[in-house]
Amino acid sequence: MKISLCGCIFFVYCASLLVEQGFAAALESRRYRHFPFPYLGGQVMKPLALVVDDNKITTKLLNRYLTPAGYNVKEAYDGVECLEKVQEETPDAIVLDVMMPRLDGYETVKRLKADPKTARIPVVIVTALNDVSNQVKAIESGADDFLSKPIEDKLLIAKVKLLSSLSVAQKRVDVLSELLGKSLKGEASQDEVQQKLAQIDISL
Repeated sequence: MKISLCGCIFFVYCASLLVEQGFAAALESRRYRHFPFPYLGGQVMKPLALVVDDNKITTKLLNRYLTPAGYNVKEAYDGVECLEKVQEETPDAIVLDVMMPRLDGYETVKRLKADPKTARIPVVIVTALNDVSNQVKAIESGADDFLSKPIEDKLLIAKVKLLSSLSVAQKRVDVLSELLGKSLKGEASQDEVQQKLAQIDISL
């Protein structure tokens, strides 16, 4: 019995939804570090986190926290460089300091969210100003979550893992939706399907 290309894509899409439900359940049970996130075939890619702080000691510290948790980590040292980095490669999550030269964290988030290409990248703002007004300002600027210094490594990993999982899930939905649309029109080849699926082989 032959299975159509459209049928295969629909199967993969449904499987992806089940995986996301399982991931959410693992988060709730606090076993997320050991939850095996399946992939669709080919080489598994690690999710990408971009850490942004003008203090290089802080970026190295964040890198040291996130790398063992399964992330590829890139660094930027102010808001302007952050905006440049996301144009080169789209991260699955950004950890962003508030007080930086040239462009502070609040304005950086606003520009990220104003650009359709980067609007859906989840952003965690990090600030030493641990008060309600600054936390509200972080959310109003468009940040998806916030952390206060000194940064607690387990809390950082938990928040980045949760937000990046949503980002990865959205990427999968986008790719699968595109493939489904093309397959319905008879425009998707087997090679293109394999290439597209390889793009979303990201392990969390």
